[in-house]
Amino acid sequence: MPQLYGFDVEDLTFSRMLALKAKKNGDKLFIDYLPDGRKFSYRDCDLKSNRLANGLLSYGLGKGSHAALLMENCPEQILSHFALGKLGVIFAPLNPAARGPFLEYYINHSDATAIIVEEHLLDQVREIAASVPQLTHAFVLKASSGKVEVTAPPAATLIEIDFATLYDHPDTPPGIETHFSDLCSLMYTSGTTGPSKGNMFSQAHTMTFGMASRPVHKLTSKDVIYCALPLFHAGAWNTYTCGSLLDDGQIVLVRRFSVSRFWDEVRASGSTVTFLTAVTHFFVAQPESPDDRTHGLRLMIAGPMPADTVAFQKRFNLDLGTNFGLTDYCLTHGLGPDDPVSKHGSCGRPFEHCHVKIVDDNDFELPRGEAGEIVLRNDMPWSTSFGYYKNPQATVDAYRNTWFHTGDRGYVDQDGYLWYRDRKKDALRRRGENISAAEVEAAILRHPAISECAVYGIKAEGTDDEIAVTLVLKQNEALDAFAFIEFCGKTFPYYLVPRFVEFRDAIPRTLNYKVQKVKLRDAMQENWKTAWDREAHGIVFTRKKI
Repeated sequence: MPQLYGFDVEDLTFSRMLALKAKKNGDKLFIDYLPDGRKFSYRDCDLKSNRLANGLLSYGLGKGSHAALLMENCPEQILSHFALGKLGVIFAPLNPAARGPFLEYYINHSDATAIIVEEHLLDQVREIAASVPQLTHAFVLKASSGKVEVTAPPAATLIEIDFATLYDHPDTPPGIETHFSDLCSLMYTSGTTGPSKGNMFSQAHTMTFGMASRPVHKLTSKDVIYCALPLFHAGAWNTYTCGSLLDDGQIVLVRRFSVSRFWDEVRASGSTVTFLTAVTHFFVAQPESPDDRTHGLRLMIAGPMPADTVAFQKRFNLDLGTNFGLTDYCLTHGLGPDDPVSKHGSCGRPFEHCHVKIVDDNDFELPRGEAGEIVLRNDMPWSTSFGYYKNPQATVDAYRNTWFHTGDRGYVDQDGYLWYRDRKKDALRRRGENISAAEVEAAILRHPAISECAVYGIKAEGTDDEIAVTLVLKQNEALDAFAFIEFCGKTFPYYLVPRFVEFRDAIPRTLNYKVQKVKLRDAMQENWKTAWDREAHGIVFTRKKI
């Protein structure tokens, strides 16, 4: 029987793997949910996901159906993933901040006919229900405590079902035959010249996405992984939740990252490993304390790493590591505790079966040490995404000349370590979120007074991109920055509302009519301190409080 990462390939379906792990591990703890103290063993996860699967099946969801999930981190999200996988339903985990035209696009593009949604996010679904007529069922996870205000009226086209009633069904396997190569999930990532793209993951790839990284970081069944990043991302869901399942490990789950709660939660839960994105500077900014070293955390997998890795490791008494890869393809590089400090800041070396080249604009390989586009190849079968859902041209473009083109620039040093430089593509990254400039622009152009816009990233106080926008108004139209931001705040996810706004009579273009964003970006970067800045006016958008 062929194997992937030590598993018989035929066992790499959610139905088979959960049954095997429940039999092997029984009452061993798999999910420790800190917000309310609930704990789920391997057996619990298998039996409860069977109940959910049978419940969903009773509403017509079966193999080949499509569903979306709009949820914050919670055990029910993981159990729902398991249940949908057992049914062969193709599921799309969505950013819970998605709303308005963004949420409408995700649901329509993913062909979802059902959605599993937390009650406090239900308004976002009701508001766009008329624009997603194929969405007929919403399984609503009610709040366990406290009052949740749902203000949008129920949609006539949407049947709302209490998620808890799904548990009333039998805990026997649903009896749907699935295969390791079946399309399993759609993971949405930032687009470059268009809307966000849905990456197609097989059952096997969904579960094994992060397995190649585990030997580099010396992860074992004894590790307890603290998970604060969102489960709609490949890091939290595919790399560490599914990776822990396959490795007989344990995850500690929290709703969201909090620097003030982090160390206390790590200590209380006995966590040994965590993975974080773009937050290490928060730890450095805290006053030093003797408690900095009193915890059981042995490894922090961070991207990017802190500026002074030696001081960070010494202060917090732990090792640092990192990973590199793309949801669009696979995880390909890692840096672990055994790598020299001189390589900190790099992406590490390729995992087994993974290969990297640095190429010029014509796909010809460049010499070691010279920067160009990073292209990747994985020669392990079923270890990469299938491509982009309903976007064959983007798939062909990305996979041209037998290598996957990342759109990122970097170089490989003489020791084989990959060093990331910057993005070649027109995308931004802010607070760990990949942002499609084209997607934000499309939403902005819905404003009736705006004829043209250009969205781009600049650096302000920190290292993350801040969203800036240049606007051109239609003739005889009037709009100021305050009214524009009010428009964005009503319909955009909080993290997509631009910070810097400028108005121009025209947007600079090339002779081929391409927008010259480099000119706009350079001008705004030079003058951002005097540009219109919503934060300077006290206008701040954050995630919805729950």
